[in-house]
Amino acid sequence: MKRWIGIVLSAVAIGAGAAAPVPPGLKSGDTLLFLGDSITHQCLYTRYVTLFYMTRYPLTPLHFYNSGVGGDQAANALKRFEYDVAAMRPACVTVLLGMNDGRYRPLGEPQFGIYKTNMTALVDRLQKETAARIFLLTPSMYDVKARTMRGRPGIPGYNDALVAFGEFLVSLGKERGLPVVNLNRPLVEATAALRRSKPEATLIPGGVHPDPAGHLVMAYTILKAFGVTPVVSKATITVDNARAETERAHVAKLTARQDAVEFDLTENALPFPYRSDARAVLSVLPFTRDLNRQILAVKGLTGGEYRLEIDGVATGRYSADALAEGVNLSENEKTPQYQQALRVKALNDKRTAVMRRVRNFRLDEKRKGYLQADGTYPRMLSKRVRAKDGGIKWVPAPEKEARFQKERKSVSKWLEEIRSLETACYEAARPQPHHYRLVRVPANQ
Repeated sequence: MKRWIGIVLSAVAIGAGAAAPVPPGLKSGDTLLFLGDSITHQCLYTRYVTLFYMTRYPLTPLHFYNSGVGGDQAANALKRFEYDVAAMRPACVTVLLGMNDGRYRPLGEPQFGIYKTNMTALVDRLQKETAARIFLLTPSMYDVKARTMRGRPGIPGYNDALVAFGEFLVSLGKERGLPVVNLNRPLVEATAALRRSKPEATLIPGGVHPDPAGHLVMAYTILKAFGVTPVVSKATITVDNARAETERAHVAKLTARQDAVEFDLTENALPFPYRSDARAVLSVLPFTRDLNRQILAVKGLTGGEYRLEIDGVATGRYSADALAEGVNLSENEKTPQYQQALRVKALNDKRTAVMRRVRNFRLDEKRKGYLQADGTYPRMLSKRVRAKDGGIKWVPAPEKEARFQKERKSVSKWLEEIRSLETACYEAARPQPHHYRLVRVPANQ
């Protein structure tokens, strides 16, 4: 029996209407921006959320911008705010900061007070300098056991400090009328659920940065808070009167008898394709049940087993009882819809690779002291070398500086490439009609 973890959202979950085409407040062409530290810089939960929108809402194209920088605290986000947040003119912003703000110490001062001050200042700027809807994300989980299992020193109680940071965000969210999404608890609960059968299991191998499965937990929680529709499509065929009822889909050319059904189906969306290295967490995370429902139901068939063909390709066998209840095809990799979703995923992976170049450039900017009003940086890039006395010292790195100056000229080109790949993703995700055929399989086959 699978054990489903419980997801708790602090403050308000936004957008309950299943018919909403995108999160409330967004429209075609808007930008969804993810502000954060290295966990955002990883480009994993952001990649999942982006792919979900591309496949679930293919006719409502959005833009997506990752604004994560490794090692960032809230103070760093304030320093790059003008050109890495406000300049993107986001319609929606998620903010994930705090892992580094605690300075990897038990809860205390001055770090907690500094975090509260800077997060409040960051929310002030978001509310005053952008028109974006703001979602505050609590710091994710620190897995001290994962570190100690690998022989690395851990910080007992550090996750408690991150929980306290999240509790502050809840109070700030209530004060400002902003939704707060708890990312810490779902990761803690999913980890505990996995460890019931495998004590050494972890979603955060190094203690700080979630793996692909951990990022899927985060994406699931964020998408639930956004209020996305859980339905890819639903088609219910009643054989007795050859009637079709649909949700987010259209049926045409329906013919039905008790041992065979044929029809054309055009869906409004594609199933969300999971990364193979993230699937392990699906045993404890109800992503498919809650957010990836591509349902085919056929009522009134004669008992027995039926072969499903889509566009002439056999995609699976299902019993009449299972079909009457409704089968979820979203994880069936043989369907043309899943294969189409994989093509969108491949394009989005290319888009993400370009976005990582932008994020790595922003990390170098941070090392140079951030962009100044006059277009310069306070210092050159440097590198560590071993001194004659055996110690370590930092010296200028002309080769790094030359690379940086070259990449600086490429940023605008990279952003254009990202936009172009977004367009390609949405073109690849456009709904296509498919021909369905269900035929009863003889008992001896």
